[in-house]
Amino acid sequence: MIKKIDLKNILPLLLVAWALIAGLSACSKSEELLSDEDNQEIVIKPTVLLNDVITRSAGVELEDIPSFYLRIINPVDSRYSYFVKVVKGTDGNWTAQDPQNAGVPVKLVFQNGTQPVKIQALYWNNSRFQYMMQTADISTWEKDFAFWTSTVSTYYSIKENDPLYFNQVFVPKTDAPGGVLPIRFHHRFTKVNLTLNFDQYTTNLIGYNQDAISEVSVFGLMTGNVKLVKWNFNTDAFDYNGDTRETVAKLYFIDFIPPTMTTNTSTYYELMAIPQIIPDGSLTVAFSIYDEEYRWTYQGLGLNFERNTEYDITLMVSGIDPATKSGDTSMTSAKKRFKITGSMKKRRKGGSDDIL
Repeated sequence: MIKKIDLKNILPLLLVAWALIAGLSACSKSEELLSDEDNQEIVIKPTVLLNDVITRSAGVELEDIPSFYLRIINPVDSRYSYFVKVVKGTDGNWTAQDPQNAGVPVKLVFQNGTQPVKIQALYWNNSRFQYMMQTADISTWEKDFAFWTSTVSTYYSIKENDPLYFNQVFVPKTDAPGGVLPIRFHHRFTKVNLTLNFDQYTTNLIGYNQDAISEVSVFGLMTGNVKLVKWNFNTDAFDYNGDTRETVAKLYFIDFIPPTMTTNTSTYYELMAIPQIIPDGSLTVAFSIYDEEYRWTYQGLGLNFERNTEYDITLMVSGIDPATKSGDTSMTSAKKRFKITGSMKKRRKGGSDDIL
């Protein structure tokens, strides 16, 4: 005898079964979407930007970068970790190459869209650095690099002492959509801009004679010339290695503005410095006018030269004509009556200028 099926009892079971099937189907579709968006390899396409300070008239700009070194660290799968040289082509696009085999391309791939990776990049037009990197590998990148900065500051030495650096953890899906990897370089060192302004009396002494202002120097900086400073590109840490503070012996003018009908003489200098804390009373500017030296020392406290930051030092050189005091018009007496006042300002892109 066939029993009658009670729909009231079986209906709940059917509903549960339907819900399970629907759930499995939705889960399968969700996994398909996850695979499409997050679990497949993504080809990396590097692009270069410059997270610059407001201005660097003699520093490194984007057009100065023909190539740079790039490290990508995947902490869970080393197959997606790379150390390459990235070279700019004539078409303006960047391609990855084997750093030990020039011209041999390397395909860069993110493991997926969600696995975080660390991105590190460096451009440095330093002859010792460039020589070392000709045979570099990942172990080279992880070792301390010993260096010094030039104590003679010219237009060209500024570019040689202006490394561009980038170090950031990326989630490819959000930070490099479509595989476009933005390398937002910043200037790793500090830039110092020095302006000497002269009043009417001192301008009359100097006139159009640029050579009258000689031996412009800065005291109190660590440069690595006594004991080499060390920089680890992997940790981005400096080891000052017991280096002593010394004189940046010579600053060559970047711009000399002779007097006109409306302006007095001024002259402008630039130099690069390793980021460092300056002991109170140590930073001193010295310059000579007709072979007699004058000095100005920064009197503020807690001066810290930071990366990707510019420091403007402006000095006003004023004089009192001795003829108005004693009738003595000799150059020696005139020079003895110079007075120097100064100020310093810190500048960062996107931030306010701070008077120090």
